[in-house]
Amino acid sequence: MVEDCMIDYLIIAYSLKGAADIVWCRTVKEAIGLLDVTYDCILLDYRLPDGSGLDIVRVARRRGVTTPIIMTSSLDTTRAIVVNDVQAFIDKDAIVIRPGIVPETINEVIRS
Repeated sequence: MVEDCMIDYLIIAYSLKGAADIVWCRTVKEAIGLLDVTYDCILLDYRLPDGSGLDIVRVARRRGVTTPIIMTSSLDTTRAIVVNDVQAFIDKDAIVIRPGIVPETINEVIRS
């Protein structure tokens, strides 16, 4: 999971408690350094301190990483930007209202 906000990380991690092992980093640079490891799914925040989650998507795809990617954001415009680059998008407001949306979406993208 690439998430710079501790509160958002804790909310998402809690929603996945017992369902997934989480590797957490906070920046584009850290995430790119972890792309050589195989994951079941990559969960990315759109806005990060040193760039965009889309920067990670571009590098991952260029390196041949085929792992499903889910983008999260509280920005309404993000859905239109990322729809062609990732397998799913989750609005952060939806995570607070319905925490089960995170594991449900992960299961959907892994199965497809």
